[in-house]
Amino acid sequence: MGGNAHPLKEAMPKLNKTVLAVVADTHSGSSTGLLTPDRWVGMDGQTVHLSTGQRVLWQQWEECWERVRQLRKGARLVVIHNGDAVDGFHHDTTQVLTNNIEEQKRMHLAAMDWGLNKAGFKKKDKLYYVYGTETHVGQTEDAIARDLGAEPYIMPKAENSWRDGRFVHYHMKFRINGVQFDVAHHGLNSGYRAWTRENGIYNAVKSMYFSALEGGYDYPRYVIRSHMHQYLTADYQDRIRGFITPAFQLKTKYGHKVASMKLSSIGMLIFVIEADGRSYFEAPCVTYDEIGVIDL
Repeated sequence: MGGNAHPLKEAMPKLNKTVLAVVADTHSGSSTGLLTPDRWVGMDGQTVHLSTGQRVLWQQWEECWERVRQLRKGARLVVIHNGDAVDGFHHDTTQVLTNNIEEQKRMHLAAMDWGLNKAGFKKKDKLYYVYGTETHVGQTEDAIARDLGAEPYIMPKAENSWRDGRFVHYHMKFRINGVQFDVAHHGLNSGYRAWTRENGIYNAVKSMYFSALEGGYDYPRYVIRSHMHQYLTADYQDRIRGFITPAFQLKTKYGHKVASMKLSSIGMLIFVIEADGRSYFEAPCVTYDEIGVIDL
């Protein structure tokens, strides 16, 4: 590939079938984030055991990757982690298992390694990382993407200098078998009332559709955003559909403060794109409410 060529032009060739799995908001390192089961032994020898809620996260993690494994039989797999891989150390939070970012990174790598292996990730498959919220991730996602062998945004200039270039993408626009996608971490919002939850997504994709018509360029079939931790989708006239992905983090104290009426969606978003451009999606997720009703 030439030095200035964009890797996405060659990253997704036409195959008989492609499965696209989008996972986001794992927030590894958070006491409410994704962690591998049984126990985690830290750099200082401290042992961390999963909470009841984190066991729910891991059970759903296993079930989602098992579904990816089933769907990708005979197909190529493309995996996108759409931001907030780790929780970081922010706002003097007390809800982290460690404020050592390198250890949070290892927690994430362990979980992603497990998921990719479960899905039967192969040499022909592709992995991408999309930049999340700077407060959480800083530049950690770039290092994570390098370690996992993700596809870079800027290709290394020297043949063996694999540490060169940017490995995390800020915004991805691409086609798979003619189906156009638009993926970023931020950008869609949900309403606070049951009858307005999807309004923000609907109006956003409708605006994108008419902007494309006015500008004379192609509009995406699927627009994918994350960050809100609540799965929602809305479609404009069966032409352009928007999504907010589910997450793999339980509510934090801050989440209870700013979104007490919203329940967390735990899961991922999966697309199947056939050779002729036909496509469909699944969103295996559970709605988790850690605040149960009690009798007084």
